[in-house]
Amino acid sequence: MKKIIKSSQRNRFENIKSLNYKCYRNSHPIIYIRLKNGQKTDLLAVTKRQKFEGPECFSLNVSGKLIDFKFYKYYATSYFGRFVATFNPDESTAVIESIHKYNLHFFGNSVDYYWRTEDHEINIPKLQNVSTCMELWYISPDTDNLNDFFSTSPNLKSISIRTTTPRELVRPDSKFYQAECVDTFQSYITFPDIFHHFQGKRTFIQCRRVEWYNEKKEDKNTEAGPITSCTYVVRETDKHVASVLIQGDIFRFGVWDMTEEEFLRMIE
Repeated sequence: MKKIIKSSQRNRFENIKSLNYKCYRNSHPIIYIRLKNGQKTDLLAVTKRQKFEGPECFSLNVSGKLIDFKFYKYYATSYFGRFVATFNPDESTAVIESIHKYNLHFFGNSVDYYWRTEDHEINIPKLQNVSTCMELWYISPDTDNLNDFFSTSPNLKSISIRTTTPRELVRPDSKFYQAECVDTFQSYITFPDIFHHFQGKRTFIQCRRVEWYNEKKEDKNTEAGPITSCTYVVRETDKHVASVLIQGDIFRFGVWDMTEEEFLRMIE
């Protein structure tokens, strides 16, 4: 059956770039595919079973687990699909694992798989071949320490973080610094000490240009000369690239785990 479906929809399958589990502001993911042209198609919402009356359920065996589904003409403003998988509170992880196992068997290695979240209070499931991408925006100064979250999470593909507090939120040995890519927007140039502890491939720091320039003027070891335009520089220590972008009042500095030749091939 899988071969018949794929052969009849060959062009559509070849245009699928990734399958995504979006888990924003709640623990109930929405599963969607992203096409190579950037278009997005919702496939399935996964949510806790509600007490109120709704559409009649129908059950399907998904990778060995019986899961109840419902059909909705309209389910939520953020979901444009029609089908919703439901589960009891104690079944959450098992249901998501079964659905992903089915998706992995159906799509195979032809697409990339991503778990996308912005809530550090929700545990991230450990799913085969899934890369985790996280956004942490507008973290308040009284936010609980993130060390426990990162210590129990799988290795992250990317982290985007924005904060208005100058204090460091994670320890130097945190898995935060092991993410493949870390992108920070800093209200204070001193947070966090990304370049010193970072172990991944790419890291970016964005800050207000005036904040960065004032910081350099206060540093006695740095000459605060005029800002010059430069696309990238090559570090003498390892011949890897550091890129610089000044756009409006934003200063963006990135460090890449690439040689100059590799960097130029990537941006071609």
